[in-house]
Amino acid sequence: MARTKRSPKGSPFERETCKTLSLWWTDCERDDIYWRTSGSGARATVRGRKGTATFGGYGDVCAVDPLGQPLLDCCTFELKRGYGKWSVMDMLDANETAAVQPFEKFFTQVNDDNTLAGSKWPVIIARRDRRCATITIPRNMYQELYCYYGNTKRIQRHIAFRWRLKEGDLAEMCMFRLKDWLDWVDPGFFSKYMTRCSND
Repeated sequence: MARTKRSPKGSPFERETCKTLSLWWTDCERDDIYWRTSGSGARATVRGRKGTATFGGYGDVCAVDPLGQPLLDCCTFELKRGYGKWSVMDMLDANETAAVQPFEKFFTQVNDDNTLAGSKWPVIIARRDRRCATITIPRNMYQELYCYYGNTKRIQRHIAFRWRLKEGDLAEMCMFRLKDWLDWVDPGFFSKYMTRCSND
């Protein structure tokens, strides 16, 4: 799938989000672990169509310090800012003959990149105009986190939703406010998860 055209608001949001992830990953010690992927991952997408891998080139976030690589071994991130008045509700109430909705385009894009990257989970971090940033993760990732951390009482609100893609596959996702999710999830989970997977 061709990558969606970047919103003019996207670049500052990508920089801000990379700094936020860096500070979270290092317990506020460093803001330079992650940065925007060169060309927003377009080069890796083109090379991937030819069957050629591009390390660190998928999605919108790359690790500029190897310290941050465990997160990207688990997750491929797509960062979205603006894009009009899209909503996950579009997945529910759009007419059957409607065009592919913006959020489904976001998901298809990050899911394709995630497959090429060989990561575990496609993740969308998005912010609509005049709204808080959100993070959307696959349900199976949520289940792993729930088993690891237990209840989500500290998270006051989140939603779970599912929809059938045009290709017929079923997508099941959970969306949180980004701040709440970062408060809930400890970075150590990702290193431990990858270690566990390598030992299975």
